[in-house]
Amino acid sequence: ILLADDHPIFREGVRMMLSEDPAIEVVGQAGCGADALRLAIELRPDILLCDVSMPDIEGPEVVEACMKSGLKCRYILLTMHRYPELLRRSVALGVQGYVVKDGGADEVVTAVRSVAKGEEFFSPSVAGFLQKQAATKSPLQDDEVGIGSLTSAQRKVLRLVATDRTSKEIADALGLSVRTIENHRANICRKLGLHGTHSLVKFAFDHQSEL
Repeated sequence: ILLADDHPIFREGVRMMLSEDPAIEVVGQAGCGADALRLAIELRPDILLCDVSMPDIEGPEVVEACMKSGLKCRYILLTMHRYPELLRRSVALGVQGYVVKDGGADEVVTAVRSVAKGEEFFSPSVAGFLQKQAATKSPLQDDEVGIGSLTSAQRKVLRLVATDRTSKEIADALGLSVRTIENHRANICRKLGLHGTHSLVKFAFDHQSEL
């Protein structure tokens, strides 16, 4: 197993639980998407267990890059969120597992064991979305909020927008140019269907707990 998660405490907890099973070996760990991709190609694990929200390259993008490189392994994505768009994207990629972290580290271990046997594992908390997709034979629709369609960088910007900071203040905080921040803001508004001068600030403030 290659374990990739940017939260060291969670990652170590999962590693310890996985290590209790003699049939499972954690061959490497990564704290960012770039390291996860590099180690996956280098170590060629049987399973890549990867967090969705990574500091640089997001989990689904890591999985997609691994697949394009020809890496033969199974994939499990970890997330804190249940956004339908995020689940839809993961299913479209063809991952074998999708685990919502509030199920605890033991659910992650169950997912690993299931996927190792050639089965699929999706957290019970998202099973309803999958059943709906199967029943309607149509792609999952994005949720009302639409935050699941945002990249990690866009969510970081949106969190700072919620504090009522200017684009320059956000740029200084993230070490980016003002132009880059303005582009992020424009792309966020496009994805969320927001229009008007203050709509982005209001949205960010109203949904702070979901960012």
